[in-house]
Amino acid sequence: VWLIEAVFQKTPGAARILVNAQRGEITLSWMAGRFDLAAFAERLAHFGYRLAPWTGRAEGMTASGLRLGLAGGLAMNAMAFTLPRYLGMESTFALAGVFELVAAASATLSLLACGSYFMGRAWGALRAGRLHLDVPIAAGLLAAWIGSVVGWVSGHDRLLYFDFVATFIFLMLLGRRLQEASVSRNRARLLRADPLLQSVQVETNGVK
Repeated sequence: VWLIEAVFQKTPGAARILVNAQRGEITLSWMAGRFDLAAFAERLAHFGYRLAPWTGRAEGMTASGLRLGLAGGLAMNAMAFTLPRYLGMESTFALAGVFELVAAASATLSLLACGSYFMGRAWGALRAGRLHLDVPIAAGLLAAWIGSVVGWVSGHDRLLYFDFVATFIFLMLLGRRLQEASVSRNRARLLRADPLLQSVQVETNGVK
């Protein structure tokens, strides 16, 4: 909510904004002829927040579900091939190198295919000069992955956290998925209880 309000206030011609996170609803007021609604919506899209009239469908839930499923599979793969090391497998074991390679590949694929969700949102926040929850998440993921690569190349097993990278991505996506589902259910329930929320009122100084 704070991020959306901050972006709005930095947009020329902005007057007043009211964000209702539970309903997923934003009410805007602006100066006629000075505020660019399309530019404001585009800036919010860089953070992953899309403005659109509510249609009763949970937009983006399918994509987030596929991303979550892929992250879960890669996390289990990374854990499965890291577990032998936790159970005492020596680095001299014949298949130790193969296990580490599979764990590293799983974590790297998870970071590129699933962790990019947080990277893109974090980069958008930094470009706008704002802090966002996804910034420390992205920083932690990159630090753990880079440290693991350094440990893998240098042979320091204590620096290997590929399983952590893949598992953390899955858990963060799971939390985001649950949040989206909760907001979607609340919004649908409120819309059913109050049909007037589905209307769009055009005013002289903005859109409600």
